[in-house]
Amino acid sequence: MKGMKDMKNVKKPQILIYWGDILRKARLSRNLTQKEIADVLHISRQTYSSFETGRSHPTPELIAILSNIYDINLFDLVLKYMPDEYVAEQHEFKYSIPSSPNITTKKPSKIRRKPDIIFPDKIDLDE
Repeated sequence: MKGMKDMKNVKKPQILIYWGDILRKARLSRNLTQKEIADVLHISRQTYSSFETGRSHPTPELIAILSNIYDINLFDLVLKYMPDEYVAEQHEFKYSIPSSPNITTKKPSKIRRKPDIIFPDKIDLDE
C-alpha cells in the first residue's frame, strides 16, 4: 500500500525533538524548572528532561496536563506548531487510505436509559 510506505519515511526523532522544543520553550517562558514540572506530573526530573530532549515522549494524559499547565490548546500543539511538511504528509496519508464499507460516520444512536434507575433521587433502604 502506497500510504504505508510513505509513513515509514517519517522520522520519529525529529518529531520528538519538535515536541521537546515546545515543552522547553513553554517551561522557560514561565520561569519554571524541570523539577517543578516533574513534581506536578509525579514523574522524575530525568523523565521530564527526556521529553524536552526528544529521547522519549509523554503519554496522552501527560500531554493533556502539560497543555493545561502551559495554557496551550491541544489543537494548537498538534497543528499550529507542527512543521508544515509533517502536517501535509499526515493529511496526504489520511486521504490515500481507501475508505472501508464497514466503517460508518453516522452518529451512534442514543442509549435510552431510565435516569431514575441509574441515578435515583432516593434510595429506599426498606426494599
